[in-house]
Amino acid sequence: MDAEPADDRAVVEERYRHYLDRCNEHRFDELDAFVAPDVRVNGVRVGIHEYGAGLAGVVELFPDFRWTLEELVVDGDRIAARLIDTATSADGARRIRIQEFAQYRLAGGLIAEAWGDLDRWRLDAAPDAR
Repeated sequence: MDAEPADDRAVVEERYRHYLDRCNEHRFDELDAFVAPDVRVNGVRVGIHEYGAGLAGVVELFPDFRWTLEELVVDGDRIAARLIDTATSADGARRIRIQEFAQYRLAGGLIAEAWGDLDRWRLDAAPDAR
């Protein structure tokens, strides 16, 4: 996911879609093709293993968690995504549907920085979508 010229924007978009596919397959230990080893999340250096562990933590709470891309904006080395997240709690008691916003900065073809509004508080506060 290098910072691509405008005419190569489709390449960045396609790589981001492949990244989401990997996330939706819950293969978080295989994100090194998309995420930098020293990735920063919301301003904090977490590294790729903690990045993947954070996503795995979401899936632990909601085993069928799915990110669906609604809108994507690519501008040089920046990506902005609006996603709809759907999931059922591990105990089956709740079904959620929330909107998520994520932004990324790319470096060397990889996600070097990520900012997002998906956190445990939002998951806990999400109303039942049934």
